[in-house]
Amino acid sequence: MFRKTIFTLFIIVSAISININAQQPTPVQRLGITGSTVHLQVWTITTGSPADRGGLALNDQLMIFDTQPLATGQDMLIALGTAVTGQHELTVLHNGKVKQIDVMLGPVGSSRLGAAFISGVRVEGIERGAPVNSLPLRRDDLITSLRVNDKVLPTPTVADLVKFIDAIPTSQPFESCTRATRRRTWEP
Repeated sequence: MFRKTIFTLFIIVSAISININAQQPTPVQRLGITGSTVHLQVWTITTGSPADRGGLALNDQLMIFDTQPLATGQDMLIALGTAVTGQHELTVLHNGKVKQIDVMLGPVGSSRLGAAFISGVRVEGIERGAPVNSLPLRRDDLITSLRVNDKVLPTPTVADLVKFIDAIPTSQPFESCTRATRRRTWEP
């Protein structure tokens, strides 16, 4: 008797196709996709906020705050939490090109930047006949977390996603369901 594995992909459905990664896509063979890791992609911007006034755009990828490289959300929180009130330079990847923008931060405790960010694995391609073909997963979607039975992997990198999926025994069948969002939650 087989134990059935259920996994859930939490994805952000992209309405705009922008390749913001310089890295080569990595195959996730068990799912039948190729993907690349995305860190700190702009998800929302508050109108009139420092991010809005500075010219930050949806889907920009944050790279550097002043001189601090940004690799994770924690890096961004530390940079914003320790920055003095005033003007700062933010380096972003915008439509595949590096761009510097100036942002005027308010005092600590306020909505300092006025933008929210997401990280995850961008789906670069899906093979024909792939296990994920039955899901509403498409090219340029962003997988932001993964749950297999009781184990959760938030905002995975491609390497984490491969390791996590490959840990499921091949003899163990799995069912899948997704929860995707277009600025709201959807469940099958």
